Amino acid sequence: QYTHARICSVLEKGKSILQKNSSKKKSLLNEEEKELVKLIHRFPEIVNDAAAQFSPAAIANYVYELAKSYNHFYHKHTIVDKERSDQSLFRLQLSKVTASIIHKSLALLGIESPEKM
Repeated sequence: QYTHARICSVLEKGKSILQKNSSKKKSLLNEEEKELVKLIHRFPEIVNDAAAQFSPAAIANYVYELAKSYNHFYHKHTIVDKERSDQSLFRLQLSKVTASIIHKSLALLGIESPEKM
């Protein structure tokens, strides 16, 4: 829940960059970004497996790992940087998708995802 609220705060700070939404350069992903992308990509598989096995614990473990990975990324890298708007745009979009998946995962578990704490 805290990670979801944290991401909402980051997205609010980067609202002007997200609204521009024009990335010109491609950059290589750092290890933390790669890890987040891999975890995000696994979400549908995790939900299907959890449903097939009647195991909400699979979703709980997944969302815990996703939140832990995002927090590591958050502490290691600047997300909103007006000087590097292309990089910030990607990181904000990555944050937005991460927040969405955390929200969906928590909803599947019957847990609210607050925007502020």
